[in-house]
Order: sequence, then C-alpha cells, then structure tokens
Amino acid sequence: MYVSKVKMKNFRLLKDITLDLDFEEKKELTLLIGRNNSGKTSFIMLFDKFFIDGHLKFNFNDFPLSLRERILSINEGTDVNELSIQLILEINYTKEDSLENISEFILDLDPEKNSVKILFECSINKKKLLKELEAIQDKNRFIVKNLSDYLETNIYVFEDYSDLLVANRHKIIKKEHKAVRNLINFQVIHAKRDVASSEANAEDRKVLSTLTTQYFNKENKTSSEEFDKINAAILEMDASLDKNYLTYFDSFLKNSKEFLELSNIKVV
Repeated sequence: MYVSKVKMKNFRLLKDITLDLDFEEKKELTLLIGRNNSGKTSFIMLFDKFFIDGHLKFNFNDFPLSLRERILSINEGTDVNELSIQLILEINYTKEDSLENISEFILDLDPEKNSVKILFECSINKKKLLKELEAIQDKNRFIVKNLSDYLETNIYVFEDYSDLLVANRHKIIKKEHKAVRNLINFQVIHAKRDVASSEANAEDRKVLSTLTTQYFNKENKTSSEEFDKINAAILEMDASLDKNYLTYFDSFLKNSKEFLELSNIKVV
C-alpha cells in the first residue's frame, strides 16, 4: 500500500499542483527538494493543518493572492467550491496488503480497481458568513480578521474526479477524521531552531527552549562540577554521533552535494 498521487489546490503558493509517485521507483524515503519560496513549507504545512485535527486553523492568509479578492467580494452567486483549499491523496493497494483500515474508503468492489481517492477540504460556510456580514460596515477588514471562524474542514472519499463538480457532489461520501488517522500515520518533526513557529498564535509565540531553561534554572540548584560532568558526556556523545553520521550518510550526502551543486553538506 502506498500513496501514488498527491494533489493540492488553493493553498498559499500552491494554486494547483500534482505530485505523482511512481510505484516502480517507490522508496522508503522521499525527499522534497526545491529553492526558497518554491512551496516546500506550504506543501508540508497543508498536511499538518489537515491531519492534526484542530491543531492549526486555516485563515484568510492561507488562500492564494489570486483568490483573496474574490473572497472579499463574496456574495450569493459565489461558488465556494472554486475557492476551497483541497488536498487529495490517491492510495494504491494490492491483494497482499491488509485492508483492515483502508476498507472503509473502498467504494468499488471491482477486483481490477485497487486505489482509493481521499479529499481533504477546507471551504467557506457562505450562508453563515453572508448573514454575519449584513450587520458589518467594514466587510473587508472583518473577513480578513475573522474568516477562520467561517471555514469548515471535512474529509471525503470519491471514485472519480468528476464527482467533485458541483452537480455531482452528492456522490462523495463524508468520512471521520479518526478513520484517516487509522489509515495514515502522520507525524511532524520540526527543524531545530531558536525561533517560535510562524503558525503559532500571538500568545503562544515564545521560544520553548527559553521557557524550559528558565523553568529548570528556577527549580534546580546544581553545582557547576556536576554540570561539567554532564557537558563532558554530551561532547563525547556528539563526537561519536558525528563519526557515525559520516559513515551512515556518506552515500546520501555525496549524491545530495552533486544534485544541489553544493561544496559541503553534512548532518549535524
């Protein structure tokens, strides 16, 4: 069982992209490489927002610049399906795979078909938003600031891409977030950095390392001699890890330097 295709639409820099993952070339590790501002962070963040339920809310700035004017001028005639943020995963499976968790997403029992299509969608609740806007003077400012309160996130399974057209939307079937968690194990390991996440709320924008250090210093009184022993052990461990990194990642780093045209690259 493997993800064969990823489609993203209307999220930040990613207006409409498709990533095909070839079964014949499938590997245990897939690297996403690109220049700055090419959409790498947006790609990962969209997974983060959809998979970690309730962790990060979508907001006005998550929509591409090309759609923001249409959102600000939303009215009864606006097709919110065209404005929705979408992530579509196509997952292929074989007879050898356990179908325990994917069976809930299988819509066709035809033995010749061995894939499912899952749609993650963030859409504007137009009826609710327009009703609220009736009593608002500065509508644009209100939408920019409060759009997240009128966004709804849902998960669907569908058979054909034509099912996503307005006239055929009755064919798609809504699924619970729990079913997706059972099927796909999604975890994020964020880069080690001394800055707060740009996705955090204003009140949460505090450096975790600083807070934990302050708490430790307040609650613990440890002699400098004991700290010297700990630091020595850490330095010894770092030296050992550096040596193992060079051995284990040698082939990978060599290929990466050639591909990225870098003179030096290392794992730290």
